[in-house]
Amino acid sequence: MGRGRGSAREENVVPKGQSTAAQHARREARQGSKYTIALRRQQAGGGEGQVVQFLAPVLCEHVHVVSGIGAAWARQGLRVLLLRERRWESPRPRMRMVPRKGRRLPSWVVEDPAPRSGPKTEVLWSAQEGTGQLSDMLMHWDAEEEGSNGWDVHLREALVTARRDFDLVVLVPCFESYLWRPFAEADHLFALTDVGDLPRSERRLALNGSEQLPLERQLTPRQSAAILRDRHLSFLHDQDHRHQVAVRGVICHGATAVRDVAPAFYDSVSLDMTESGLPLLGWVTLPRKFRPHVPSAELAGDDPFVTAHAVAADAALRTLPLVCPSR
Repeated sequence: MGRGRGSAREENVVPKGQSTAAQHARREARQGSKYTIALRRQQAGGGEGQVVQFLAPVLCEHVHVVSGIGAAWARQGLRVLLLRERRWESPRPRMRMVPRKGRRLPSWVVEDPAPRSGPKTEVLWSAQEGTGQLSDMLMHWDAEEEGSNGWDVHLREALVTARRDFDLVVLVPCFESYLWRPFAEADHLFALTDVGDLPRSERRLALNGSEQLPLERQLTPRQSAAILRDRHLSFLHDQDHRHQVAVRGVICHGATAVRDVAPAFYDSVSLDMTESGLPLLGWVTLPRKFRPHVPSAELAGDDPFVTAHAVAADAALRTLPLVCPSR
């Protein structure tokens, strides 16, 4: 009897060296969260959520990758918000033609501008157990009010609340308004590019007497990495889009499973990219015709789609500081 009571008491004793953060992380893991993610949240203390932006010359070609990475982060137990900018709506009055009876000419009336649509929020995916969640919020970032402090006052106000309620907030600017630019509100930047396949060879015209013949030369991994930076990531050095936040890495996507086709070549290119200061964080392989431009609950809940982004999402997450705990 005495030994039994002693064993029961020992079960409640905290093992030596185990922190309170580890205890809470174990509890979250039993509820369905990933232990490593839960531990990072607990170690972060009372920090705020972090804001992420993906950079690309034409964002509409990459929104599906942004959605997939956000969904993969949510599957790891994080609360993720895709904060999307609503397309700009003109506040100007409109002229409307009103028909008249008989043969009289129609008249024109002036209509007051319709009120701007308010924010629209939707939960795209939520874990049945644990804290993982992917939400989508569509809203106007700009402000119409006279005397407002900056055009993006609505965005900054929304981020105050979003940082409290979410671990990661992903900015998705309206790609119909402009091409790209980094926002000052972003804490972390990642680059996206669709290259189809890693550069493996280069074809040039060579003179053979008076005749021009195509000459194809195989590239080394170092040359392939250089072409990837110079041709597909040159937009990061645009003088008109300077940014104070360093780009943490690049995520490529295309229809070719590059890592499976040539693992050694891919790893060598990845090593050279890391040494250059712009790590290749992952490669997302999806069908060539797959181009959804808007995040949806169907995609967020599609396991094969999310799995295709899991490796790149995990690598990107490891480059970030400790994420804040979910409320």
